[in-house]
Amino acid sequence: MAPFRQYSTASRALVYAAMATVIATGLAAGLAYLLVARSDPSWAQPILWLGLAALLVEIGVTRWSLRAIQARAEEEKRQQVCVFAAAVHDLRQPLQAATLFVDSLLHAPLSPQLLTTTQRLDLSIQSVRDTLDDLLDISNLDGGAISVKQKPFSLNAVLHTLAAEFTSQAVAKNVRLRFYCPTADVCVHSDPQLVQKVLRKLLINAIAQTQQGGILLGVRQQASQVRIQVWDTRINTQKSASESSARCQLVANRVAALIQSPLIFQSKMGQGAVSTLTLSRRTTAPLRP
Repeated sequence: MAPFRQYSTASRALVYAAMATVIATGLAAGLAYLLVARSDPSWAQPILWLGLAALLVEIGVTRWSLRAIQARAEEEKRQQVCVFAAAVHDLRQPLQAATLFVDSLLHAPLSPQLLTTTQRLDLSIQSVRDTLDDLLDISNLDGGAISVKQKPFSLNAVLHTLAAEFTSQAVAKNVRLRFYCPTADVCVHSDPQLVQKVLRKLLINAIAQTQQGGILLGVRQQASQVRIQVWDTRINTQKSASESSARCQLVANRVAALIQSPLIFQSKMGQGAVSTLTLSRRTTAPLRP
């Protein structure tokens, strides 16, 4: 009964009891029909209809019970997501203050040794923030708190935003970040926020795994599809290279599945890796306000 593992122990017990009652009612009705048909055939048909009526009533009650249990389980999930989101929000407050403090130190005249220490501290704080974001995304995905709102939108604006966001991170790690996007506006049909979330996770993963070389964020257009690719020159191309990399890849895969957009990861040992997200292309541009 794998579909019922999401329920609590008491809920699973109620589900199994309801299913057992339906089976027992069906067996009792069948047995009564056979016994009556042998002793007095004239009562066989009324007994049969009575047994079928009882079985239908029991099935209806069971379906209602299952719906009530499922609704309660979904409500419990939503409450857990809300509690976890509140905890993550509380943890983000001191991290935000620490980020502002470290940023002020990075712009101050420091000795080379202190500057290196401050940069490492900045990377550590960013790693903690990324971990909290991954855990919150996974919790929202498990609880069904993320809704998909597909519409036509400009892909160029999303890509320019990501390029501006991750350029400083690439420079801080001493890796090159190249950006290629067609000059003409590319219009696709999907959820812009979730597409940006997938690409952000892919870029975070690429920067974390690339120690030297560079990263390329590019677009390839086809007749009815647009492929967004993130190339990197990582040396270790194992998917389980680190726990943070596995979380980023997990969130990216689940969000891509949520918006029904194929996400393919390809790699060769010592030659880097590439992640490809495929979106549906729109021939008409989206309406602008």
